[in-house]
Amino acid sequence: MDKMTDESSQAGSSSPYWRLLRDVLVFQGKLALDGLRDLLLSPLSIILAIAGAILSPDDPHCYLRRLMKFGLKSDQFINLFEHPDPAQDASRDESEPLESLSSNTYVKQLEDLLVDAYNKGGIVKGMKEGTDDVVRKLLARRKEPPE
Repeated sequence: MDKMTDESSQAGSSSPYWRLLRDVLVFQGKLALDGLRDLLLSPLSIILAIAGAILSPDDPHCYLRRLMKFGLKSDQFINLFEHPDPAQDASRDESEPLESLSSNTYVKQLEDLLVDAYNKGGIVKGMKEGTDDVVRKLLARRKEPPE
């Protein structure tokens, strides 16, 4: 998650708690996306295996292979653990940024929207300042000696 933490610090997050919150939310979103994909691919793999056996007896794996390729591409897109893929680096067009190959592109866009909304003031700024107050109070309470 170091890459995500570095990106969030560039987006103007000053507190390590905000970077932690951002990293947890991004990870949870990617976990949900990964789980949804698994939920869809599981029954689909059975259906495609049966379809391959019936419709393509000479190559019964044909549909399942396509699903496996799709699964690999979706795994690279989700990039759950921020693992750089050397094969991706070698096969990609040099003019295309690496993060456009994963969900990080959308995370960055959402982050930029939130930073813009914060800079304009309003509800996002109020929510951040209110959360900052709660974190400060929790930290102060932790540092107080027990009664």
